[in-house]
Amino acid sequence: MNTEHGDINDEVVDLAAAAAEYLRLRRSLGWQLEDHGRIIGAFLADLTARGVSRISVVDAVAYASRPAGASRVWHATRLAMLRGFADYVHTQHPDAAELIPQKLIPGRNPRKAPFLFSDREISQLMAAAGRFQPAATAAAMCTLIGMMVSTGIRIGEALGANIEDLSADHTILTVTGKYHKQRLVPLHPSCTAALTG
Repeated sequence: MNTEHGDINDEVVDLAAAAAEYLRLRRSLGWQLEDHGRIIGAFLADLTARGVSRISVVDAVAYASRPAGASRVWHATRLAMLRGFADYVHTQHPDAAELIPQKLIPGRNPRKAPFLFSDREISQLMAAAGRFQPAATAAAMCTLIGMMVSTGIRIGEALGANIEDLSADHTILTVTGKYHKQRLVPLHPSCTAALTG
């Protein structure tokens, strides 16, 4: 310990308080962080139970790798949550947390190749939807399918759309997607006719 210049290397940082501040800050920036509080809290409880007062790469990887039967994707996700928190602590108290490198636990979900419907399959799908009863349900399903096919919007975006989301000239639809992000989608005249007819 060097007291001549006021450095205190043995300072014990209140990691629980740091976690609360970290989560508050990230949420104030719009992040939802649904599992972060639970994972970080459990990690800190594990450290405390073992008498450890700082975050190390070894401890973070060991904690993130549990339970042994879980998927590598889940282990990688847990480590990513701890990495963000460790980065935050390290910026304020370098001795209290080591920086956790990326990709220590590789685990990405492989993206599935999208299935592209042919024109014939789309026609068959819309014909089948057109047979629903009552007729209003059939019209709604055909419009939904047509809107998704002609615009490329996702099912959640289509189901969340309202007539108020149409522009005044009915050529643009404002859709709300993941994380409440909005985007403007141009509409084909046939789609506009189906939505406003």
